[in-house]
Amino acid sequence: MEGFRNFVRGWFGKALLAALMIPFALFGAFEFVGGGQNQIATVDGKKIPRTEYEAAIERIRRQVLQQPGIELDEAKLQRLVADQLIDQQLILNQADKMGLQVTTQQIEAYIHQLPVFLDDKGNFSETQFKQVLVENRLNRDQLYAQIRQQLLADQLLNGISKTQITPTDVVNRFITQQNQQRAALIAQIPPQPLAPISYTPQQIQQYFQKNQSSLIRPETVDIQYFILNQADMGQNVQVTEADIQAAYQKRLSQSASQEERQVAHILIPVDGTTTEAQARQQIDQLAAQIRAGADFAQLAQRQSKDPGSAPNGGKLDYFAQGGGPDPAFEKSAFQLAVGQVSGPVRSSVGYHLIKLLDVRKQGVPELTSIRPELEAQAREDKLAALYAQRVSEIDTAASGADSLAAVAQQKGVTLQKMANATRSTLPATLQDPRIQASIFDPENWQQNRIPNGITLSPTETVWIQTTRYQASAPMTLAEATPTIQAKLNQQREQATQIGLAQQVIQAVQGGQPLQNAAQAKGLSLITVPTVSRLQPLAQPRLQQAILAMAVPADANRPTMQAIVDADQVYLVAVTGGGAGPTLPEELQTQLRQQLQEQQGQQDTADYLAYLRSQAKIKEKLPQVSVR
Repeated sequence: MEGFRNFVRGWFGKALLAALMIPFALFGAFEFVGGGQNQIATVDGKKIPRTEYEAAIERIRRQVLQQPGIELDEAKLQRLVADQLIDQQLILNQADKMGLQVTTQQIEAYIHQLPVFLDDKGNFSETQFKQVLVENRLNRDQLYAQIRQQLLADQLLNGISKTQITPTDVVNRFITQQNQQRAALIAQIPPQPLAPISYTPQQIQQYFQKNQSSLIRPETVDIQYFILNQADMGQNVQVTEADIQAAYQKRLSQSASQEERQVAHILIPVDGTTTEAQARQQIDQLAAQIRAGADFAQLAQRQSKDPGSAPNGGKLDYFAQGGGPDPAFEKSAFQLAVGQVSGPVRSSVGYHLIKLLDVRKQGVPELTSIRPELEAQAREDKLAALYAQRVSEIDTAASGADSLAAVAQQKGVTLQKMANATRSTLPATLQDPRIQASIFDPENWQQNRIPNGITLSPTETVWIQTTRYQASAPMTLAEATPTIQAKLNQQREQATQIGLAQQVIQAVQGGQPLQNAAQAKGLSLITVPTVSRLQPLAQPRLQQAILAMAVPADANRPTMQAIVDADQVYLVAVTGGGAGPTLPEELQTQLRQQLQEQQGQQDTADYLAYLRSQAKIKEKLPQVSVR
């Protein structure tokens, strides 16, 4: 449970919770659109639906469980969710009191830049927009209402979190703190051999009483499932001469509409030596020179920072749409006429000026020379069509069936079964969060429903039916005893490891050299010349503890400590440290921005606390089972 507490206290955990809590933050919202009659709280008369609360818990649970080494504290999670939803309603109520407004044009501009609605060329697709709405059981009005709320909340919160002024001395202290360094020697203490012991009933009972909240029997299910694999259907596909001819005609048709373009470019990168503003200023100056008549190729040779193309006047190889080096770069290239030079174009690496040199149509070889390729393509197309048809047929059969076993028998596929499965014991194939959500969805197991197949990959689909569900519940003492014994053994082992580290520390304090003392106990010391907040270790608690340790006056008499991180015990000796070298200006700017963001978050928290103190909040929180 400590891992979960640390997770939600960290910046990543807070950001994840905040993002997942907002019900109108695309696209987690769709699980609870429509709401319900029951509510978990009212905020100045505004109801928070129970369905919203339960869906938010499930959504966050799925995300948190994907983080390695984190065990969920369900009670803490449910409290966090309730608090976030109440805060969210406080924000919306306050935005309404202040008369904040969002226009339809602002909503549409926001929608048009969401990746989920963009095609493969980065353009808004009305077809894709409608498809996503259908898949998520939303209509346009519902989506617009959700986004309107989100933008209203953004208006209010941005006015609080992005308007503070940070004093220079505070910024400088923060930068100095971030730049602190330590030099350390670290040894991981291996497990020590321990004689097995039996724990008394009193010891078991005492641990049980102190840790009941963490001793939870996980939810279990019985499932049956089968997987359809496109590759297994290959023997059912026969390619005819007509198929090959059709594939060739398709290739000819595609070639007629496709073209390749060759461009030259000048690149000014945005990197550690050139800031965004500096790069833009340089590219604007070069664009002015070209407009004044400067030769593009000569300018590229002298000024472009692309070592691969600059010697050739910035010339690149031909590329077709979808094959360009960067989406923005490609989009600009395909908008130019031959000989035309673009304005500044921002790509993922920096700023470009692009000149279109040539346009050519793609040719198609004679049929005989590409017959094997066409035959393979025709086979692949027919197999994909057969697979899609098969998926549709199974979906139709499953939708009207009570038993997946009957569907499997009817369609001639192999059914697999698993009893008493938990989320962690499901086979790797079923660890996908979408699949787990389906397996543990109450609507499925309560109604004995068989959902549509879930796509594992473009060529694999799985159908699953949950035939029995048992909710999580506190363990009885008998159920918890094996777990308690394992925990007590772990505590014994850890105490022995810490004791070994303390023996080394005492030997060094008594005048023995560190290397000798460690070697005498069979420990290998690893030198870590620099530990800093700007160069994080893989073990965050270990790093935090090292940076909190004092710098010794004499490296031969190091500051030493035994540190536990993620159930591992380490012996740490700090031999030196202090302020690191002067940070680059760009990194200092990033740290200033980080500090301002942290202060903005604190200002937001203070403002929410004020709103809570002024609001009438009534809670009626249900217990949500671990689904």
